[in-house]
Amino acid sequence: MDVKPTRALIACLLLSSSVQAATTAQLDTARNQGLAWLFTHQSSEGQWQSPGGLPVQTTAAAVDALKNAGITRGYFYAGAVASLRNAEALSNDALARQIGTLSTTGTNTQALVTTLLANRTDLSKAWGALPKYQGSFPDTALALDALLLTNTSYADTATTLGFIWGKQNADGGWPYAVNAPVALQSQIIPTAHNTLTLSRAKLAAWNVDSYITNGVNWLVARKKSDNGFAEDSAATTGSVYETALVYLAMAKAKQASNAAAATAQTVLDGAQDFLVIKQSSDGSWNGDALATALALQALPTVVLADTDKDGIPDSVEPLLATNAATPDGRNLAVGNGNSVPGTTAPVTLAAQELGRAMSVALQNGGGTGPFTWSLISGSLPPGTTLNSGTGVISGMPSTSGTFNFTYQVKNGPGTTLMTAAQLRVADAQSTDIPTMPEWAAMLMATLLALTALRQGRRPRA
Repeated sequence: MDVKPTRALIACLLLSSSVQAATTAQLDTARNQGLAWLFTHQSSEGQWQSPGGLPVQTTAAAVDALKNAGITRGYFYAGAVASLRNAEALSNDALARQIGTLSTTGTNTQALVTTLLANRTDLSKAWGALPKYQGSFPDTALALDALLLTNTSYADTATTLGFIWGKQNADGGWPYAVNAPVALQSQIIPTAHNTLTLSRAKLAAWNVDSYITNGVNWLVARKKSDNGFAEDSAATTGSVYETALVYLAMAKAKQASNAAAATAQTVLDGAQDFLVIKQSSDGSWNGDALATALALQALPTVVLADTDKDGIPDSVEPLLATNAATPDGRNLAVGNGNSVPGTTAPVTLAAQELGRAMSVALQNGGGTGPFTWSLISGSLPPGTTLNSGTGVISGMPSTSGTFNFTYQVKNGPGTTLMTAAQLRVADAQSTDIPTMPEWAAMLMATLLALTALRQGRRPRA
């Protein structure tokens, strides 16, 4: 689909006024095209990666982007969550993002949180790039953000917050490293992350508003003439990644009732304008899954309609040549030999016969009960239902065919597990002739020939 003329028109409209916000239609178009690109660029393992790798960070950002559009079902979402659950986060940055995102999907992250806490430095209660490294940014902000998102009872919150605000420079920004050279003191990325985390702390009743104000004011002063933001202070144009990150930080500060952020609405509108203009013709932002996911998070939060419940919104289906009335999202799943049964490929539960009573029990995923099962994508064979209390699919199938669906089971502590499954219903009076191995067919032919030969040599009565 060629969208270049549309993109050029949008750019002209937005650039015609420095304070004119992108219209709802323009934002919707950007969102639909960005989601379509994400769907077609997910790996068979359920991951996304940026050009520099970073599979955990990028996949976490992509899941957050899907949730920002109300997408919490289907093969793409389930595969991404499963991949994130099984990923090994080697840095504190990756681990913190993994925890933060999984905590919003119903996943029990207690073991990951325990590891994150063990990775702190002993004195400052801060986090560096790797376990026990000297405290740095945005590592410390990301780690504390993960603890706040998971409502972890953290006795050293005040100490960690003190580390963050104690390292804020006089100009209101933050450096990457505590002892950074003067020329690298205040930078966009650490300042945006710290501002966002302090805003979340304020929402949790911590008195940090003055530090948020200083951070917001420093960020606002770094806006480029094209309404974007860039880490390179000498750059004359903005960067997608930094602009999306600044938008998210300032939006969180505004949510936390920070006055400086509330009065900077034109800056937020300008950042969205910038992102809409910079979207590539293929729907991505610079062909980078991480930048694309962050840009999608910076668009308004919505719950997109999904009539067939296959995890692909109705407004995105035309861009993918799929049917909004048919749960065909799984047809787009990548299969290169690395697909995972139950996540990116369905598990066949049983083969049933049309018109005969059936009873199929779904797995509970382990853990402690009570368990609750629910259908979150696709459909069961007509004539059958799922008992949410027992996890049993029962009834009498009234239509033959292959039925793909995704079910979710939640245990007592609140942990959820999603599984892609399949039921096959065959016609009751099937005339299909069973097939046999080639060697068996040859043996049968030989025996028939020998029998005919013997009968031909019998003496006549």
